[in-house]
Amino acid sequence: MDATDRDIILSLLEAEKSIHQLSKEIFKTEDQHELRKHNSFMRYRLGRLAQDGLVRRRDGRHAVYYVPREDMLYGKARLMIDNGESSIELKMGKVLVTEKDGDKRILLLE
Repeated sequence: MDATDRDIILSLLEAEKSIHQLSKEIFKTEDQHELRKHNSFMRYRLGRLAQDGLVRRRDGRHAVYYVPREDMLYGKARLMIDNGESSIELKMGKVLVTEKDGDKRILLLE
């Protein structure tokens, strides 16, 4: 997972969006030629994220994508490390906890 995947997930956590809406938001362009290229790239990325279970597609007049929050845990995380003599707490920022093939995964979003 790279920064683009993280940006896609963060955007879809706010609201469901079409490929075109995501491309405009993430790549910050209104140029139609550039948007067509970015839309193709976005389709590929969303397909990969969907295979991984991180996003889903809702079909309608225009297909929209969303993060299935009911199957995941989303929030801010802290990591506590205690070596017996002292302990420290690290703020991890926004995380998404998912499960795939029986294994829990923690995705750092910040």
